[in-house]
Amino acid sequence: MGKTVTFQLLREVSNDDQAFIRRMIDTFIRQLNEDLPKFKEAFKQKDIEFLTKICHRLKSSLNYMDMMAERDLCAFLVGALRAGHFPNQELLQLIERLEKGKSR
Repeated sequence: MGKTVTFQLLREVSNDDQAFIRRMIDTFIRQLNEDLPKFKEAFKQKDIEFLTKICHRLKSSLNYMDMMAERDLCAFLVGALRAGHFPNQELLQLIERLEKGKSR
C-alpha cells in the first residue's frame, strides 16, 4: 500500500484553503505534463544545463506535493549534474517516479 499524501506543507501555507490546494495541485500536474516530455528529450540529448534547471525548479514543487523521495532525488541530481556527471539510472528513476506521481 502506498504512502498517504497529506499535502501538509500546502495545507499550512494556504490555511487549509481547499480551493487553493486544488488549484496548486492542478497547476503542478499541468506543468509536469508540459515538462516531462521536455525532460525526456533533454535526457536523450544529454542536455545537462536543461536537466539541471528543471530538477532545481521541481524541488520546491515536489516538496509541496508531498513527493519527498522525488524532491531528494532532484536535489541529488542537481548536485551531480552541476558537477558534470550524468547519472543515467537516477535520471531514469526520476522520470519513472514523476510519471507515477501524476496519478497520485
